[in-house]
Amino acid sequence: MRRSYWVRQPIVVLLTLVGVAVTGVCAAALLSIASTIPGIAGERFGSAEAARVSDRLRKDSPSKQTEIWRGEHLLGKGEIIIITSSEVIAWYDSDQKALRTITTEGIELRAPLGPTKADH
Repeated sequence: MRRSYWVRQPIVVLLTLVGVAVTGVCAAALLSIASTIPGIAGERFGSAEAARVSDRLRKDSPSKQTEIWRGEHLLGKGEIIIITSSEVIAWYDSDQKALRTITTEGIELRAPLGPTKADH
């Protein structure tokens, strides 16, 4: 009676299974390492960009800042970060040194148009 190949060659079968398992583990490890690289790069770029923006906001001349008014009341002055479609303004308040959000209802933005005397 002739035996099956798998019965006759248990070492070949064992080595094949070990090879498949090792390949799977290596592929999973490589995939997990490769998936972290974009996150690390993004974090480093984001941190550097945030530091540049933070320095620029701290050093910005008060004469170049936008004033935010509601009626006759000055709410603050700083730099507009974004105005969303949901009628919300995000701005860096240079007086409070904080990022603030307000609704655009009744808001007037006043910004300098030309170079100031200090820029000449």
